[in-house]
Amino acid sequence: MTRLHREDGGVIGKLLGLALVIVLILSGIMYVYGKRQQPLTIADVHLGTTAGAGDEDVVIVTPDGQVYLATLVRNDGTLPVTLQGLAEGASPPDQALRAISVGLGDGKTARPDAAAAFTPVGLDPGSSVGVFVVFAVNPELACDRFDDRRSDRLAFPPIPLRFTSYGVEGTQSIELGKDAPRVQGLTRAQCEHAVSP
Repeated sequence: MTRLHREDGGVIGKLLGLALVIVLILSGIMYVYGKRQQPLTIADVHLGTTAGAGDEDVVIVTPDGQVYLATLVRNDGTLPVTLQGLAEGASPPDQALRAISVGLGDGKTARPDAAAAFTPVGLDPGSSVGVFVVFAVNPELACDRFDDRRSDRLAFPPIPLRFTSYGVEGTQSIELGKDAPRVQGLTRAQCEHAVSP
């Protein structure tokens, strides 16, 4: 009886050890996948413009150097994710605009008064959420590259977002796409006004 009891204990111990190894391997796979996945996409980019733009393909920078964007962020991945907000990080000094804040909205209305403060949002695969993003002139931008004439139209930079999936945090910079409108060019005076402290 004692020998049988010992053998049962040894088998159970081996099974528990094997189960632990399998759990560790699966956790490692989930961690690597969570870090590498890029599940977020953008659908239906809507851009806010100041009055008198007169051109749907050109967005005008506000007097304080900002541009508003409303869009839908969609989870096209295979796992649920939680959108956590903007990702931190410096913008390249030659990038004219950068995202400075994100809020929640209907994905269509690009006005600050139509947006709510951001709180983390869970997204199942195939679901989306409306966001309101504020872009501003990059404070690291060298204004001496501009002069008194308006520069060429500016492209929107990607939106840097943070998300988590089963506790693993990831980041993704989402491109707006080649069909997104462009931002009206800047003058040196506009640039200096926007980046001045």
